[in-house]
Amino acid sequence: MFVKQSLSSSKLAWKPNNSPLLQRSPILHRSLHSYALILLFISRPVLANLELPNLAVNDHESQLANAGSEKPDDCESCVLLVKSFEKGLERTERGKHEGGDTSWEEKNLKNYADSEVRLVEIQDDLCNDLTTGKTQCLSMAETGEQHIEDWWFEHRNKNVRLHDYLCITKLKKCCPEGTFGPKCQKCPDCDGHGKCDGSGTRSGSGECNCNQGYRGKLCDECDKDYYSSRFGSEGKFECLKCHKACKGGCLGPTSANCTECAAGYARDPKTNYCNDINECELNPDQLSLDSKRLCKDGTYCENTDGHYKCSPCHHVCQTCLGYGRDKCLTCVSDYHMNENRTCIHFSDETADGSTVIYYLYMVMELMAIVILNHCTMKLTHFLLRVTGFRAFDFFEDLITEMILRLSLTLPIALLVGHMSSQGITKRYMTNLYKSFRYIITGNLSDTAEYAS
Repeated sequence: MFVKQSLSSSKLAWKPNNSPLLQRSPILHRSLHSYALILLFISRPVLANLELPNLAVNDHESQLANAGSEKPDDCESCVLLVKSFEKGLERTERGKHEGGDTSWEEKNLKNYADSEVRLVEIQDDLCNDLTTGKTQCLSMAETGEQHIEDWWFEHRNKNVRLHDYLCITKLKKCCPEGTFGPKCQKCPDCDGHGKCDGSGTRSGSGECNCNQGYRGKLCDECDKDYYSSRFGSEGKFECLKCHKACKGGCLGPTSANCTECAAGYARDPKTNYCNDINECELNPDQLSLDSKRLCKDGTYCENTDGHYKCSPCHHVCQTCLGYGRDKCLTCVSDYHMNENRTCIHFSDETADGSTVIYYLYMVMELMAIVILNHCTMKLTHFLLRVTGFRAFDFFEDLITEMILRLSLTLPIALLVGHMSSQGITKRYMTNLYKSFRYIITGNLSDTAEYAS
């Protein structure tokens, strides 16, 4: 009914017959009309059960419903209320304005400071600054509303604290500090090293909850791993923590005063101090396969005070004795250890002394071939004149074989020099060079040296 009346009475209601499109298409007209009726039929129960927000609901009740779920006790709730009220006092405090009628401002501001208007401003915003305990704070504000008004008009200017008046005297939710329980009994002294359980509240056992390092019914003894340090003429004392090297207590501040040395420390019989044990020095063989090794491959032992830790090696080390390339014992794949016992990548070892040596071989053998060839021609003419053709043929065969073997070493020198520039190790190049020399020259001494 509500929808029908609204549609029919509205001046902006859409009339299907006014549409030129629908006038030309009666089927479309009837279809839309049917859809509208179906939509109206479906929406009627929804509209009937629709609950619009009640604008008359008390804002105070909605705040209670949306408050936090944590539940402080009654005394804590009252304390939260008092703190929220004090923040309201600060928020509504108004200073003097520059210019204008100063006497009028002072008179009116003074009137506002103690006015009911200011009180209402504070009460309207009570507990809204809280994130926890808001529900309990609002409930406490409602309970103590009249007491707050009485305090505002009758006791506020008499230096009576709101906490004492509201939480202790009127609502009886709290006790004066130093008392506890329903009847606000006096707390024990706790020797200044603890706090009475329930102090300032209407609950609690009244027993001493000792501070860290203290124990006893009245917190007048030092706890385990603490020692007593007395000061002053009245016999006052303070419990201080023992040295970290101590176990089971101590009689003073240093490790020499330990009752027993803690794990990772050992007592020096000469000085009586508990000194750190260097676990890494006690286990020097970090490369053994013994299951008792302190650190696995890729890490090394590093001593710490009272213990040790396994720190990662440099990324080029497979095993090491410390951090850095020069601390490696073995290298990871694609790395090798050079003459300085440093792990370097094959590509990092560029042209060095070995390359120079093999290029020098190449130059010397090239020069030898040129010189030998020139000398052979000179010697050939001489022997031809002196000994005849037969001796010359023998000597020419010998010289030709020598030149052949020397010339074959030239490409070998070039190959080895190139391999050296690409980072192949010097030992590998030397052995390879000797192998080729043996194949060409047949010198067995090269083989024996290579095998070694």
